[in-house]
Amino acid sequence: MKKIWITVLATVFTLMLAACGNEIPELSDEEMYMVEEYAARLLLKYDANYQGTTLSDEEIAEKRAEAERRADVQAKAEADREAREKKKAEKEAQKASESEDGEGGGESTAAPEKEYADIAAFLGLDGISIEYAGFAFSEVYPMDSDITQGLAHAPSGKKFMVLAFRMSNKSGADKEIDMNAVNPSFTVVLGAGVKKSAQPSMQGDNLLGYTGTLAAGETKDVQLFIEVNANTEPPHTATMNMKKDGESAEAMLFAE
Repeated sequence: MKKIWITVLATVFTLMLAACGNEIPELSDEEMYMVEEYAARLLLKYDANYQGTTLSDEEIAEKRAEAERRADVQAKAEADREAREKKKAEKEAQKASESEDGEGGGESTAAPEKEYADIAAFLGLDGISIEYAGFAFSEVYPMDSDITQGLAHAPSGKKFMVLAFRMSNKSGADKEIDMNAVNPSFTVVLGAGVKKSAQPSMQGDNLLGYTGTLAAGETKDVQLFIEVNANTEPPHTATMNMKKDGESAEAMLFAE
């Protein structure tokens, strides 16, 4: 490397002396730049460790395509990020609006009050009303019965919850009631979701199998009973799911 420098400098000075005798000419800035660039190129040309950086047209096209591909990927990623942020902001704004409506007297977001079915209307008993009348716990069904045969006894660790109903004929004419033809099923739902199916009985005036004539203006006491645990406390709410002919409905019994 040192030999190359010495050769280049000697050549430059030789040319300068040959052109101007013994005097060293003064060079302009542009001329000095040209001399320096020429010397640098010579050094690089004869440097064994130098590797040219000039790219072919094909290599340039490949690098340009790669750069464009990366830019396209980055642009898509940025667009996706902006879209996610926008969607998130819209959801937060919607939640905030709903919260304000619920608190500040705007449009109410409360669910509409649930509608419950009329028991007699669901059973298809025209002119008849069936109203819930209370409940009681008992070890046997029917309760307070004079008979001793055919009573249903609650199993060990269980008791019966007997639900009373008042069935009235308000049509002004006698009505034949045949619940066996209607063939309904009743499931009583206590409190937070304890579900118990009403049990049939050949004794007493059980609504599941009641058959008889109800005179105009007459009211009849009927019952349903379910089996519950012996330690069951009186519930604060109760509803009744009703089914017949593939249809279903829910009736409210009581809610404290």
